[in-house]
Amino acid sequence: MTTLVLKFTALFLSIIAGLFLHGVSVQIINYSFFILVILSFINFIFIFDHNVSLKSPKLYNDLLINALVNFTLLPLLFLFLGSLFLRSQSLRYGLLISTMMPIALVVPTFAYKMKLNGLRIYTFLFSSLIISPLFLLNYSHLFFTDYLSISIIPIVKLYLSIFSIPLVIIFILKKLDSKLLSFVRTHSNSLNLLFLCFLFFILSGNIYNKVYSSSTSPKDLITVLLLVCLYDFISYFSALFIVKDDSRHIYALSFSLKNVALGCGLLLFYDPYAAIVPALNIIPHIFLFSYIGNRKSIV
Repeated sequence: MTTLVLKFTALFLSIIAGLFLHGVSVQIINYSFFILVILSFINFIFIFDHNVSLKSPKLYNDLLINALVNFTLLPLLFLFLGSLFLRSQSLRYGLLISTMMPIALVVPTFAYKMKLNGLRIYTFLFSSLIISPLFLLNYSHLFFTDYLSISIIPIVKLYLSIFSIPLVIIFILKKLDSKLLSFVRTHSNSLNLLFLCFLFFILSGNIYNKVYSSSTSPKDLITVLLLVCLYDFISYFSALFIVKDDSRHIYALSFSLKNVALGCGLLLFYDPYAAIVPALNIIPHIFLFSYIGNRKSIV
């Protein structure tokens, strides 16, 4: 319990620090890309610890479930709820972005600590890199044609950079039998927390700097916060209760923990006001990070 409170406190304080020191955050925004690469490196180390046949039928089922549930059913459901309760088109688009991001980079580490099937987690993670930009582009054209034009090419380049660079580095270090891999594996929880705090510090300060003069009503902010909390906790706990076999923990992690930090970064360039939504989504993510990260296994 003490560890959970400490993790939550550290992440929350990093956001508060970013708000107060937003001038510093703005100056170091370019480092956010490198932090995402580092987070990928920390969590991708575990991919080489799983030797499961790629012919497993569950992997193909996971691909289908990822497309139908994670990037179709859940996002469209909350886009509908957003259209009912949010007046601002920017906030509705921010909600779509928040629910359509790839799976969070820390999920593989959680899966490893909980002794889950790592290959299935990576199936969700890597397939989300392909599904996310394709579906996001289609939904943007379908529901927000006159609002915002997003190009898929820069997004795909960003995704590929964040995920391919760490894999190449890990492969080289593994061939060299580097002790760095062992160190990172041993201290993955602490390193994840450290760089997540740094990332949240940068993003919170930049979002504040972009939108502090906006006339966002407290009602809209509360509505957004309730929606993103509802999304995270419904997607996590519904998977635990609806799915009966050991897949429920894999689905729960994959459905609830999206890379909202990446969503914040993208929207800072396209529509900073919409970035409020993934920024607020960080709050329920902190609860889930702290809760899940404190679990040693699923038994």
